[in-house]
Amino acid sequence: MPAIGASVPRKLIAVYTVGAGIAGIAGALLAQTTQFVGLTVLGFQRSGEVVIMLVFGGIGRLYGAFVGASLYMIAQDQLAKLEPEFWYFWIGLLLVVLVMFARGGVLGLIDQTLRLLRRRR
Repeated sequence: MPAIGASVPRKLIAVYTVGAGIAGIAGALLAQTTQFVGLTVLGFQRSGEVVIMLVFGGIGRLYGAFVGASLYMIAQDQLAKLEPEFWYFWIGLLLVVLVMFARGGVLGLIDQTLRLLRRRR
């Protein structure tokens, strides 16, 4: 960015300010809806779930977080119904399969499929 004449520190301050504002709004909404915010919100398990959601949907995609969160919640619910003790194993297996065969998550897989269908036409 310095090569094109943009001020890196100013842009970083702006981005961190917007990110902190969004995080503050999210925290306020969480406190409003749950009526309680404990330390488990900042735990490792929650951070891991967020990363899994992002990988499911597609890191670097605009709607990847929304798609990934939806898929994770649906998969968690369905797998917990089937095997309540081992649903984490199946989520992990799904994560490994997605990382190995669907680069870019589910949205990347959809893009690859559409690209393949366009080539065949």
